[in-house]
Amino acid sequence: MAGIDKRLLKVFANLDYKVLPGEFVVVSLPCKDIKIFETNIADLGGDFFSLTYDNNELTLVMPMKKWQKNAAKFKTARMDSPFRIISIGENMPIQMVGYLSIITGMMAKSRISVALISDYSKDHLIIKKEDLTEAKNILDNHVKRC
Repeated sequence: MAGIDKRLLKVFANLDYKVLPGEFVVVSLPCKDIKIFETNIADLGGDFFSLTYDNNELTLVMPMKKWQKNAAKFKTARMDSPFRIISIGENMPIQMVGYLSIITGMMAKSRISVALISDYSKDHLIIKKEDLTEAKNILDNHVKRC
């Protein structure tokens, strides 16, 4: 694989990923809804739940089933679905440089939109449900080439 750092080749040769079970939704809530969110957080979580807060909105990534049970509580929510989540890089060093740009570049060449969530030890690709099979094939083929 010409042009890829040897350290990254080793990372990709050993890359492990897992597709999380179920479908997910990405939800945008206005900041004014934070009290509603705080009151209902126990009902929203699941095996995977992400919250991002900035000055403009709260963004939730959560299991679709949990959202469907709670959506009526959030009158001004905007949402998009269905998504699947691919978790990659179990115990990936947080200072690893470049591997996500390679993955998202490969996905972009196949016209697959990817949203990313990074936590301390792994990264999560948020992919439209209809793109999951192709995204997995891209990852599998890249790992085989490394």
